[in-house]
Amino acid sequence: MGQWHRTRPLEHARPMPIAGIVRPPVFVSIVALVILALVGAHAAAQASVAAPPDATDPPARVGRLALIDGVVSFRPAVGDSWAVAIPNRVITTGDRLWVDSMGRAEVEVGPNAVRIASETELDVVHLDDDLIQLRVPQGTANVHLKSVHIGDVYEADAPNAAITLTESGEYRFDVSANGDTTRVTVWSGHAEVTAAGSTFEVNARQLATVVGDSAPVYDLADAGEPDAFDRWALSRDDRMDRATVSTRYVSTEVAGTEDLDEYGHWVDEPDYGPMWFPTTVVVGWAPYRFGYWNWVDPWGWSWIDEAPWGWGPFHYGRWAFIGGAWGWWPGPLLVSMSMGMYWPVYGPGLVEFIGGPDWGVDYFGIGGGIGWFPLGPREPYRPPYHVGPIYRRRIDGAPRNGPSLPSYRNRAVAGAVTSVSGRAFAVGELVSRVAVTVPESELAAARVADGGAPVVPTPASLVGGGKGRTATSPPARLSSRPVVALHAPPPGPVPFRAEQPKLAANGGRPLTATERSVLRPTTAPDGSIGQTIRSAAVRAPQGAELRPGRPGLPAARSALGPASARRVGVGQSPLEDSYGAEHSELNARHMREFAQPARAEPPQALSERQEIERRELQSRYQAARQGGMTHMPTPVAPRGGGRPR
Repeated sequence: MGQWHRTRPLEHARPMPIAGIVRPPVFVSIVALVILALVGAHAAAQASVAAPPDATDPPARVGRLALIDGVVSFRPAVGDSWAVAIPNRVITTGDRLWVDSMGRAEVEVGPNAVRIASETELDVVHLDDDLIQLRVPQGTANVHLKSVHIGDVYEADAPNAAITLTESGEYRFDVSANGDTTRVTVWSGHAEVTAAGSTFEVNARQLATVVGDSAPVYDLADAGEPDAFDRWALSRDDRMDRATVSTRYVSTEVAGTEDLDEYGHWVDEPDYGPMWFPTTVVVGWAPYRFGYWNWVDPWGWSWIDEAPWGWGPFHYGRWAFIGGAWGWWPGPLLVSMSMGMYWPVYGPGLVEFIGGPDWGVDYFGIGGGIGWFPLGPREPYRPPYHVGPIYRRRIDGAPRNGPSLPSYRNRAVAGAVTSVSGRAFAVGELVSRVAVTVPESELAAARVADGGAPVVPTPASLVGGGKGRTATSPPARLSSRPVVALHAPPPGPVPFRAEQPKLAANGGRPLTATERSVLRPTTAPDGSIGQTIRSAAVRAPQGAELRPGRPGLPAARSALGPASARRVGVGQSPLEDSYGAEHSELNARHMREFAQPARAEPPQALSERQEIERRELQSRYQAARQGGMTHMPTPVAPRGGGRPR
């Protein structure tokens, strides 16, 4: 790995003040608010000309596999086998995790976290900008919700009960080995449990138990005292939630911010403002060099860094080489967040690629090589996957005023470009072990690749750094064990083996939503997450409904009654209130449609339509935020008739 050295603060820079330098003067804030109010009033009047929504944008929010303790396995959504899990892996819709005996794992989603105990399978049914839906066929999981925004939906699905978390707090789920008993502990917060068409509430410091599938019985009791797993989870909470210097300069929606203070320091740069510098790096270190590339749908090639702090600095913001050291620029997150205009958007790898199959054959051999360098501050990212204009503005962290041409300042920095053979790149080799030194003249002459890395993925690309190591897998019965839910699963992922010919034909460019839709099976394949999910809100026959296990318990209510559309989160503005009301209405309709599907609409068609409707609502909301509107714009009329969206 080479010699290690410590970076030094820049000679012309001063350390960050404790009070934080990004708080604007009072008169600036007042002026900004007045301008924003005027812009909002004008934009509201012009709501009919809002930017058209693009429901094919990928999610802005993903999970991070933040901690692995013991034996943990991972199965990617589009893959067909289990692999050894690696820290900093991207977690998204359709992914599965298995924690074997004597193990633990943690997944961070912004400021929130899911902790998994031993002998537990946790499947990510849905992870999007407004919905996190988990499947737990067996085992124990803890959910820490620090931040709950208006319209957010958090759901955990067990074999005989679906649990909805409606407030920030601390929760635990236990599913028995045979799947007939589900326990829900609410240490703080509030939850609703649904089974056999009925729902009951669980308040703070209560333990709910549901026994049986047909004619289930429920009970409520005191939560008791935390055990060893709870205490470990609480210690992780303390680490995540403590105030640090970094939380002044990085949005709380960026996972892993708590790691930055431990491994680096902040400097106020005259040209860029707050910048973070890693304290200790290996000689020859450069951003995006110590880790590997994985293929993750729908983004395509995604960087997985091996540093313990290697999440936020490689998926948000930009890098700059200043005074002999690399520093991370988080971007204008604080100003934008305070104005409620932008939200951090996950980027798979904020780099520019050079080379391709015909480049550098003398250095890399047949198949050529691929190189890359980090984007610099304010340089726009060019996603290789299809996105709309709103997404482009969001991922750059600032509005684009007309065409924006990157200057690629980092390309000229000695040692900034990292190069490997196309073969090593495709199979997810650790870059630091296989990097090839290419003369500067050759690097300067290489063409910038259009459309991302021109490398065709292989099955090995799905697991990268975990390949070649034996992985454990959960018992086969868990894959096919049914669970109940309130929300229909999203459209099933297209298996990688079905995508691969198309990816080979287009040189490794990620498929569009339309291309994936054409390849998607008309029914959920055997063993898929979606095939195991049925509605918990379906009204049970008389005698099979959910009933209290003893006198004195509160009566359960109909799962599809008005209370099932309960709004989550508290709006911070009239726009958020408007969005929250529309989201609640859409959410309630989707739950009814899943429980009482139309005969003419197959399950996959239902999932696809609901997914489009949710994405369009999110797109209109983001357009309204960026346009300074005070209320949600009018929904776009559906093409060719059908339901209003």
